[in-house]
Amino acid sequence: MSEKRAAPKKMPKKPSSPKQDRLIGYVVLGCGVLAVLAVGALALQRYRPAAEPVVAVQEDETPAVVAAPLSHQKPIERQGVVKEGRAKRVSADKIEGVWESKFLDYYSLFHIQNGTYQIIVMRSVEGKPRYFARGHYTVDGAYLTLTPDKTLGNPQDEDAANRYLPLTNRPFTVELRVDDQQQSWFSGPVDPQFPSRNPTYPLIQYSGEAGILWTRKAE
Repeated sequence: MSEKRAAPKKMPKKPSSPKQDRLIGYVVLGCGVLAVLAVGALALQRYRPAAEPVVAVQEDETPAVVAAPLSHQKPIERQGVVKEGRAKRVSADKIEGVWESKFLDYYSLFHIQNGTYQIIVMRSVEGKPRYFARGHYTVDGAYLTLTPDKTLGNPQDEDAANRYLPLTNRPFTVELRVDDQQQSWFSGPVDPQFPSRNPTYPLIQYSGEAGILWTRKAE
């Protein structure tokens, strides 16, 4: 009979020293901190707000007008227009003529006569383009509807350096308050066909106030 070989004896493990245990603990702790930092960085990258895309102005949108730094402007002029009382019916001939308005660093001229109108918006800052709107209008009760008409062309100016850009390419309705020498514009009703459109006329938006005050221009 063959002899059975005895199994090799396992060497007992040498117990680790406290110094080694501390070293292993530091390594594990460091790995954990790095993992937490990596997760935080990924989360920050994921939820960081994206940069605003550059969007071209569409046919029915209003170009934004960005004011120059206030340190380079004349003192701010605020009209303090407040909408008071109930709107009253206005006759078309009551608002005909030439009107002017001043707010912030803007100066505007409003010509309205015989079913057509023109608005010119200028800035006190040199080199800035001018904005215009030309078209037809209707008056219904206390509301004035301004409808741009491209066929009326752009304003003509002797100074070729004055560039003209459209103030808006879509109709707007404003609520009127009128007396002999002044008229105020306030936001009109929302268009039921386009409920998501902003009903506030661009000039009112630029002023940052409740409305726009026009004063009849002296002849």
